[in-house]
Amino acid sequence: MILIYSHNLSPRLNYTVRYIFNDLIPTTFHLTDDPGLITRFYGPIINYSDNDELPGLHILPHGLLFSGKLVDFVPQIDNSGEIPLLFPVSTSEKSELAFDVFSAIFWLVSRYEEYFPKGKTDIHGRFPAEISFACQHRFLQRPVVDLWAESLANTISARWGKWEKPVRRFRYISTIDVDNAYAILHKRMLRKMTASFRSIMNPGKNRPISVRKEVLKGQKPDPYDTYAELETLHEAYNVEAVFFFLLGDYGKFDKNLSYRNVNYRALIRDTSKKVPVGIHPSYKASGSLKKLQTEITRLRKIIGEPPFRSRFHYLRLTFPQSYQWLINTGIKEDYTLTYPSHAGFRAGTCTPFHYYDLSSETETNLKIFPTTVMEVSLKQYQDQTPEQATETINRLMMEVKKVNGTFVSLFHNESLSDSGEWKGWKNVFKSMLKKAGELRDE
Repeated sequence: MILIYSHNLSPRLNYTVRYIFNDLIPTTFHLTDDPGLITRFYGPIINYSDNDELPGLHILPHGLLFSGKLVDFVPQIDNSGEIPLLFPVSTSEKSELAFDVFSAIFWLVSRYEEYFPKGKTDIHGRFPAEISFACQHRFLQRPVVDLWAESLANTISARWGKWEKPVRRFRYISTIDVDNAYAILHKRMLRKMTASFRSIMNPGKNRPISVRKEVLKGQKPDPYDTYAELETLHEAYNVEAVFFFLLGDYGKFDKNLSYRNVNYRALIRDTSKKVPVGIHPSYKASGSLKKLQTEITRLRKIIGEPPFRSRFHYLRLTFPQSYQWLINTGIKEDYTLTYPSHAGFRAGTCTPFHYYDLSSETETNLKIFPTTVMEVSLKQYQDQTPEQATETINRLMMEVKKVNGTFVSLFHNESLSDSGEWKGWKNVFKSMLKKAGELRDE
């Protein structure tokens, strides 16, 4: 067991300690504000206080975790070593660690900076990767939170040789967003006519009218109907999978089939019997609690039970509103946390964590599963080829493997069509599943 002492057992400190020693370094621990207790303890001790006379590993607090205020500020960073350090301790101050690891982890995982977007959101109201602290200091593609925790564990292990460092296992979750269930099939006549007209007027950007006819006649499969192959691949590589279905009303950014469509409902029901499914709240639902509740109810009626997983369409996420709404509607797990334009670690970690609401200073039951990479980020934002994307994915996956964290990928059913703009991306997906299987079995 590890004993952690602090003179102030604040909500922020309690949350951070639980995350570190339940998830990042899974071990037994006890947090106390009784200095007498640590003088009688003979195991590993962390002294998180200004008092450097007390026994144990001394970590000098910055003060962030003892505050109950939400104040806009930018932490100091030390980039002189192999791993960047937030909240570094000056050489004149007494601390056995070169930085306040607890404050550093809390600041990144709570997404503190996203409560102050400073009016710099993109056209969809999203916090841009480019203004994030991690991107500006070039550590977005490293899980620094997990690396800090591993460094802390190594320090404890070196000082208390009888303490056995916990071992985690690499985990991979393949998530699929269904924005457009079918490219051609099962759509209303007006949408079919519109699509056909576009094919005639602009054949370079749309599917040839001949392909549409062959699909409608049953001579060719629908390009987006990749569900059977996805099932086969997930089973072949023994991969965890989660599907997110869009059930919003038709609009400029929400172009899926109607939730009333019998074929679409059958697809959702069939999928839910094989793998976990979640709600993919529509573009409009991210700005309306009522619409969010309506769409969750639609999915509940289709699958016969309340859904508890979600990922917002267009990755539209606003702190703290989005997560507060999800909690209000009964969602327990969310997979939205990644940047649309950049792959990497938006919260600095590849280990799921419970959302801490800074507006109310409370830890919630909503578990956040940070997504590491989305194929749209690589192709449309970074203009990567399938070969470059495979290299990027492998590199990020190795970063996760080094700390035995959780790698979460986001692909769409349409990107597995291996046609049109997504030609060659099926191989990217297969390569990713194969690599993940190899790393998991090591």
